Amino acid sequence: MSETRSRPDSEKGRAAHSAERRTLLAAALGATLGVRAAGFGPPPKKRKLPREQRPQAGDLLVFRFGKRAGKPLGLDDLAIGGDLVQGVTRDPATGVVRDGSRLNGLNVVRFHPADLTPATRTHAARGVLAYSSVCTHQGCDLSQLLPKERVFKCYCHYSKFDPRDGGKVVDGPARRPLAILPLAYRDGRFIAVSGFIGKVGFKRKR
Repeated sequence: MSETRSRPDSEKGRAAHSAERRTLLAAALGATLGVRAAGFGPPPKKRKLPREQRPQAGDLLVFRFGKRAGKPLGLDDLAIGGDLVQGVTRDPATGVVRDGSRLNGLNVVRFHPADLTPATRTHAARGVLAYSSVCTHQGCDLSQLLPKERVFKCYCHYSKFDPRDGGKVVDGPARRPLAILPLAYRDGRFIAVSGFIGKVGFKRKR
């Protein structure tokens, strides 16, 4: 008789333990949700403002600085083999100039198409190329095209990049080529065919 009575008691104990465990789990879940709702959980990912967003397909190429900042950059503004022009892009639908991030800066140059490698030529329009103006070594600004070598030079650590060959590194500590913004030429204006090809900026060490 004692054995028969002990089995129901044991089963009742296990059932009570399971119910108590479910109650504790539900309370813990509710507390977690309550903490997140109160603002103590992981912060939501910040959405970029339109002017901070990266160049997009269909954007117009415009001047970044000076009296013509935000105005379209035309073919006559670039001499073949001449100095670079600093640009950004503008959303044609809203008129928003994407100058809210340093990573959106562009170095725009013009070469004779025959001087470009075949792969580079596919991203050019009338020999005009647009590259990220941020060095891939440690993120310094690239603001000069050396007149004789025809390469971009970083004056922080002296990396050099060849715009005629896909922005590849030709000297210095940088290891990754510059990101390029493919262009088309329509109705006297330069238009981004897509976003950047390649990573903009440099990779931070963890």
